[in-house]
Amino acid sequence: MKVSSSNAVRLVDIQTEVAKDVQVHTMHHHDGVMKMREHGELAIQAGQTVDLAPGGLHLMLLGLKKPLSAGENLTMKLTFEDAKKARNTSVVSVLVRPLGK
Repeated sequence: MKVSSSNAVRLVDIQTEVAKDVQVHTMHHHDGVMKMREHGELAIQAGQTVDLAPGGLHLMLLGLKKPLSAGENLTMKLTFEDAKKARNTSVVSVLVRPLGK
């Protein structure tokens, strides 16, 4: 998924009906071991595009309410906040990909 904005914003909340929680996570190598950590709110600068993909910044679905199948579309609600604390929500459809793709 690619996320961009014409204004500086922060991704402050993500929701989907198929999971209890959705978090932005990051992965990095440390001493030869891949480590994953919660990233927290995701800052997006004006005109910047942020790639969310396996192996880097990505969305982690926690507490799945049902198994997911490759090819299934998930609806996610992403809430962004600007410097004036104004919130804007975008609803997106996300394709579930096979593991490793």
